[in-house]
Amino acid sequence: MVTNNEECDLGLENGGSLCTQDCKFTPLGAWIDGSAGGWCSDVYNELMNMCGDVMFCAQAGVLKQYPDGIDVDVGFHWDAMEGGILLDVGGDCGQKRLTITVDQNGNVGAAGPLDTDVLAGQIDAGTHLISYHVDGTDNALFIDGELVDQGAGGGGTPELLGSCGPGFVLGQRISYWWEMAQMADWLRGAPFFVHLKGKAGTVDTWSFDEATAKTADTILLSDPSGVAGPNWKATEGTFDGLATNGATWEDDVWANCF
Repeated sequence: MVTNNEECDLGLENGGSLCTQDCKFTPLGAWIDGSAGGWCSDVYNELMNMCGDVMFCAQAGVLKQYPDGIDVDVGFHWDAMEGGILLDVGGDCGQKRLTITVDQNGNVGAAGPLDTDVLAGQIDAGTHLISYHVDGTDNALFIDGELVDQGAGGGGTPELLGSCGPGFVLGQRISYWWEMAQMADWLRGAPFFVHLKGKAGTVDTWSFDEATAKTADTILLSDPSGVAGPNWKATEGTFDGLATNGATWEDDVWANCF
């Protein structure tokens, strides 16, 4: 998490892009630094179900074909204590799901829908924005605005399936939340932002404005303004999330969650 100009300077020395050369935050750096809150999931099975109070999601507004590809951005806090699934959306049948993972060593993976290349990146403990583009031809993974990997898309029209689970979940696979054997899938973390768009960006470009603000292609946008008790009311979109199994919103995650 970028917190001051000293860390800003360190980020520049290591090839970072969150700050300008005179050590002022870029728009992305300021956005990350200003994002203190999140849905605290610090105990196994706490998660955010983006489809509300259901076991399996079948929201046709999200779980459908995407002829123009898919763009998804996820903002979250992570303390490097556990690894698991950051985002799972779609269904298992026919590889019609999209998954982003973070393991305990900070290795990020992103793949799907269909038989895409599995993309890889790396994060440290902190606050991050992960962005994933995918269409029938290409896929690309961006971490904090930087392109870290790109590969081949699934060779067909991407589709997020509204059956076979998992649905649309942050921090776990809803299909298996009741099974202790699935503990390895649970991610100890605190998401605070999700943006799903119905058109993939170009494989080698990323835009802060398109990642963090509504666009003409926005299908769902959830940010801190929508927090209402255990509900996460969408800023843009037709349905709300629900904090599940005890997850709560904390205004200062690093002080009160981790």
